[in-house]
Amino acid sequence: MGTIKIQNLSFKYDAMSHYIFEKVNLNIDEFWKLGFIGRNGRGKTTFLKLLQNAYDYEGTIESNLYFDYFPKRIQDKKQLVKDLVLTYSTLDDASFWKFEIEMPQLNLSDEILNRKFSTLSPGEQTKVLLALMFVEEGTFKLIDEPTNHLDIIGRDIVANYLEKKSGFIIVSHDKTIINQTVNHILSIDRSKIQLLKGDYDTWENKFKQDNLFEERKNFKLNKQIKSLHQTAERLNGWSNRAENEKSAEFYKGQHHVDIDKGFLGHKAAKLMKRSKNALKRVESSIEEKQGLLRNIDKNPKLTLNYEPFYHDNILTVNQLVLERCNRALIQNPISFNIKQGQQLVISGSNGTGKSSLLQAIRGAVINS
Repeated sequence: MGTIKIQNLSFKYDAMSHYIFEKVNLNIDEFWKLGFIGRNGRGKTTFLKLLQNAYDYEGTIESNLYFDYFPKRIQDKKQLVKDLVLTYSTLDDASFWKFEIEMPQLNLSDEILNRKFSTLSPGEQTKVLLALMFVEEGTFKLIDEPTNHLDIIGRDIVANYLEKKSGFIIVSHDKTIINQTVNHILSIDRSKIQLLKGDYDTWENKFKQDNLFEERKNFKLNKQIKSLHQTAERLNGWSNRAENEKSAEFYKGQHHVDIDKGFLGHKAAKLMKRSKNALKRVESSIEEKQGLLRNIDKNPKLTLNYEPFYHDNILTVNQLVLERCNRALIQNPISFNIKQGQQLVISGSNGTGKSSLLQAIRGAVINS
């Protein structure tokens, strides 16, 4: 049985002052369907790279598995799809049928085999690379954001495809695809990495319960810390008073016939020592309780810094025709106008020209 055994894994980039991972211990089975979740910048892609020995790290990662990464970097995107599959897999002409079996599961037609990879839509390229990955036997798949270029229909197709597979880690922000395809969840937040059996909903319920518990705990700790700070202020005041009482100047104007400076100094020193020791104990208690406070992972508020746009018409498209490789992507010319405050949804299946339309608009705006 293949396993991935991680012990005391710690890693940070050279320019960073804190660790992304610190003393992480995990055991992962080769047949798991593992969903890896967490916000951007928490180290999900870095973790996949560490499994491939892309960076130096502290601790150990032991495995008898060969890792295959998605998306695979394609050097020559002008290759025909069939040639690309033969180049980046262990298949040959005699065994190419294995790839052809994968194609209908991802709604890929046979005609794409004789097209250049560069002419495929981003969604079609995603599906080809997924099929290319799973046609290889004996590998553990590391899948990084497979739904980035997929529409709703394409996401359903990929989710159904992955649901029938096993032996992978998938990084995704798509709750639906995680719920449908995985049986274990690996989550990373500000305070810990957590592994549990189940899907996204299983993790989310536990996450909410943990956050509620920690919020209540933090509330109590903050009240205690506030009280300790008030105690510390009183003790500090007593210490300062004891320091002042060492001097006879403190007693000026008071009705004392005789002042024993030695007695006053001894008394003040004892009081100051007691208050100083008590202050240290209080400060130590404050530090201890502050260390117990948990950095709860909450959604940060989104703020935007932008200059108001005062024109009524934002974008006008008139009789736009899109072609790719001398093939019309859209049968009829496109015309539309977007005014201030309006939103436009572009829908359609993969390969119908949605990304090409955005690229054409972007190019027209940049060149205007």
